[in-house]
Amino acid sequence: MTEQDSRITAKSDRWSYLWLAMGALLMVFSNWSWLIPLATWLFPVFLLRFLRAQNPTPGFIIGALTCIVAGIVMIWGAFTLEFLSALRFAYGAGYGAMVFMPFIADRLIAPRLRGFVSTLVFPLAWTTMQYFNSLSPNATWGALAYTQYSNLPLMQIVSITGIWGLAFLITWFASVANWAWELRFTWPKVRRGVGLYAGILVLVLMFGGARLTFFPPESNTVCVASITKPHGLSSFIELDQERASICARTWEEQDYFIESSRKAARYGARLVFWQEYAVLLLEEDEAGFIEQGRKLARQEEIYLVMALVTFPANYPEKPWKNKLSWIDPSGKVMREYVKSKPSVLEPIEPGDGKVPTLNTPYGKIASVICCDATYPGLIRQAGKAGAGLMLIPALVWKGVDPLYTHMSTLRAIENGFSLIQSTGEGLSVAVDHQGMVLSALDYWKTEQKIMISHVPTTGVSTIYSRIGDLFAWLCILGLIAVVAWDIIRHKTA
Repeated sequence: MTEQDSRITAKSDRWSYLWLAMGALLMVFSNWSWLIPLATWLFPVFLLRFLRAQNPTPGFIIGALTCIVAGIVMIWGAFTLEFLSALRFAYGAGYGAMVFMPFIADRLIAPRLRGFVSTLVFPLAWTTMQYFNSLSPNATWGALAYTQYSNLPLMQIVSITGIWGLAFLITWFASVANWAWELRFTWPKVRRGVGLYAGILVLVLMFGGARLTFFPPESNTVCVASITKPHGLSSFIELDQERASICARTWEEQDYFIESSRKAARYGARLVFWQEYAVLLLEEDEAGFIEQGRKLARQEEIYLVMALVTFPANYPEKPWKNKLSWIDPSGKVMREYVKSKPSVLEPIEPGDGKVPTLNTPYGKIASVICCDATYPGLIRQAGKAGAGLMLIPALVWKGVDPLYTHMSTLRAIENGFSLIQSTGEGLSVAVDHQGMVLSALDYWKTEQKIMISHVPTTGVSTIYSRIGDLFAWLCILGLIAVVAWDIIRHKTA
């Protein structure tokens, strides 16, 4: 292979705007509301092809504008709540601009490198971008790994690398395809590089298939009930309301969740938990309602996890609290947990960031609240502690349903525990440590609001729960090394 053949160049391509249009269209269907999993693999192929056929300045301007427009269209269907609709343009534009950043890195650096190593620039840059974005309030929303939810063998790789390995694999495909494209798919020139990528992809799929086939859950199970509100009891809070108005239906909510929990216990549930924002309470009424929960837990001999929102007397000067109260079968309050990572829609104080993992006769059980599950590093606390089951009370809206539930289930594969998410106004699901669905309940398609799940009580230890985001950091270091090497090489040339 000659140096000229192996070097990526910005040669003219009369089809470049067709590739741009195809990339933009596929990007719209690559994530968020209108998801086609294959589009996630293909859209960067065509956007890379366009940029590599353009001079940097016009290519960056046109490419950035295209990604921004595609980002707005992608977000449009997700931001369906009235108070979110005004953010469609800003968030969509920001998302599109962020997605375009790895393309810039690839266009500036990859043409200066020789051979197959140039294909590493784009996946390294993408994984770096995605990891640093996960540390922001945006968390892992928009991460590519979530788009492959339906491919269980492929998803098993996150038990080693976290979601970062899957993002790397998807974006590496795009740069390998472009490398082969620029060599006109001449087999003698591309066979080693294509063979290397194909071999790694096959190994990942073989690992996933073997993990599913030979290491299924084998522990005892426990019967768990998760309860969501009926259609008549909305969970969303209008911030300009008085607290008395917000809590106007609290007695109806209290009666509903207490009686539904009693019913679930008589179905055989040994552990019962509620959706996020289950009962909205005046702070002065909290102790009395907790006492009802303690009495119920004693009578039915169950573990009860009450999801409460309490409003202080000086609300809105002091914000509400979004929390869980764990009660054991003796009626003792075992632990309270305040949401660690409030969403951008919640002007509340976060909790201490310590995920509770409680010892029970049914193994170690952990719990967090809704958006907490979009932070892999936070949930990894439970994996490191050896939790066998994770409970997630949640609340979503139609625009991100069922995407948000699919996002949460990857935490189970990463950390080796079973997971149940009770999702108000969305899809509730129970999965085992391999992501296999054990039960599901769609809020919008059934009048039944109690989901009964029999889930394994013992998890497995995963590599990810031990090493955390090491793969992401290796990608960051790899990108720095590539950039430094390129700078040094050209200075000494």
